[in-house]
Amino acid sequence: VLGHLDEARASLASAEGLRDRLSARQALYMDAWKNQLYDGNEVTSFRSWKMLADLYPDHHGANANLALAALSLGRYAEAERAAERVDVPQVELRSAALQLHGRVQLVQERRREAIASLREAMVLADGRSNRYLIGALAANDESAAAWGILMTLPQGNPGGWLDGTSLALSDGKLEEAFAGVDGAAARCDDVLRAVTDEAEGWGEGVA
Repeated sequence: VLGHLDEARASLASAEGLRDRLSARQALYMDAWKNQLYDGNEVTSFRSWKMLADLYPDHHGANANLALAALSLGRYAEAERAAERVDVPQVELRSAALQLHGRVQLVQERRREAIASLREAMVLADGRSNRYLIGALAANDESAAAWGILMTLPQGNPGGWLDGTSLALSDGKLEEAFAGVDGAAARCDDVLRAVTDEAEGWGEGVA
């Protein structure tokens, strides 16, 4: 869904036409997505996913979304329970489940557990690192390790620019931090210009 809201809503609209063919479990799943995509209220979204997860504890999609919703609301105990139900070997995207569990552990300041979960997530993702591991290592005063992970992130990632600046500040490298901010600002202008050009080109093509 992230970054593809219109496409997600279009898919949901198509699924609505097949509602009569859906099981009760599938219909509730669709309703939960409808609340999340159209309502925009985090509490409503949380309640929708919780109802589905309570009815079907083995529904990994419901539990994953419940964990995210609870995390955004600061309901960490509920986020943890939902994340634990997703963090099981039979989940196809186990790396994503572990990353989610690690995020929940990190916000509760269980840093070593978070690092372990996020490192395992990286292994299962064929070595692809993630920003949350950088944050966990930095919070655990493992700056050198955090820098090492940061260097493996894809270039041109705005999140990586922010992480680099944060790490530089935490290490007291003010000049490096300011240089990182200036560089990120310049690159953001380039990204915005490219997006604008693409949008203008698309508009001309359909005019």
